Amino acid sequence: MRVTVQMGLLLRRLEMSPESKGRINEVRGRIYDQFGPRGLQGAELVQRGVFRLFLDKLLAVRPQPSDLVDSAERLVRGVERFAYFVQAKDSIRLVRDEIVVKIRANSPGTFAILGHGRAVVVADAIVEGVVSALGARYEKTVHREGSMLIVFVGLKDDRGRMRFELPPT
Repeated sequence: MRVTVQMGLLLRRLEMSPESKGRINEVRGRIYDQFGPRGLQGAELVQRGVFRLFLDKLLAVRPQPSDLVDSAERLVRGVERFAYFVQAKDSIRLVRDEIVVKIRANSPGTFAILGHGRAVVVADAIVEGVVSALGARYEKTVHREGSMLIVFVGLKDDRGRMRFELPPT
């Protein structure tokens, strides 16, 4: 997990440095070659800030260091169960249905939906469809940062706020 986080931080640094932007695809390719699609997606969670946002939210409700480490490892290792990276070409209906199935299968838990650039419009539509399909027991938390959209979807707690947690492994 440590290497995945370091690779994600490297991608973030490269993305923020105009002179290094050309290296991003090269580094992504190396991550993919060495760690496969799961490793690349885990690094992208860190790059896009999802990892930090999730840990911030989790820290507010579960401040034990062992819980944070366990949740962080599960998030990075199980990225395909807990996150979807929306692409501009995605079918809103098909992706919405896939995400609803994943959320219900992994419930209770938090699911992240990410859109970047042109994919934000598609991601917004997918999120609205997912929340509508899941019903009143679910809530969303939306974070927008520049051209990035990060939405967490999860069950509501007793106070009507979204619970931030990953299902047991």
